[in-house]
Amino acid sequence: MTRVGAVSMLLGLLAAVPITASAHSDPPPPTLATNPEQRGDPGGWHLLFGHAYCDTVSAGKAQAVSASEEALRSDHWVFQANAANTHLLSDWKAIHHILFRLFSGKAFGRIFIDVTPLTGARSVIRFQGVLATRRDIEHNPARGWAERSYASAVRRWEAEVREDLARP
Repeated sequence: MTRVGAVSMLLGLLAAVPITASAHSDPPPPTLATNPEQRGDPGGWHLLFGHAYCDTVSAGKAQAVSASEEALRSDHWVFQANAANTHLLSDWKAIHHILFRLFSGKAFGRIFIDVTPLTGARSVIRFQGVLATRRDIEHNPARGWAERSYASAVRRWEAEVREDLARP
């Protein structure tokens, strides 16, 4: 195959990805996966809940919640209003990665953060994410990549939270 033919074929494949992925471009409903235990009828959505990560920090509840939220706002996550102020729930956010999109179609992510105050000025922060797509993720070649990427993102988030809490 000539170089021009290979480039044309690659461009054709890449051009087809947005067409197939945009077939379901609307995000999941806000009522889908509002907590990590909710596994009800997803209405045609395939959900993949990430591992829950817990971290104990030297900070009170208000500081831990604020630092947790701020570390994610820098990545353009939007959180729903929260009267209890110990549970953060993000809106659905589109996941933009061309290879993941090729295998899984348009995907959306959501984040749960729970802060549990301990004695003194210490808190446990629990972080968990969920992916939603219209295609099966459970037996998808992109699943391993998604799980590794998620674990790496959680480690970066935990570091940002700790850096924020260390500032005077």
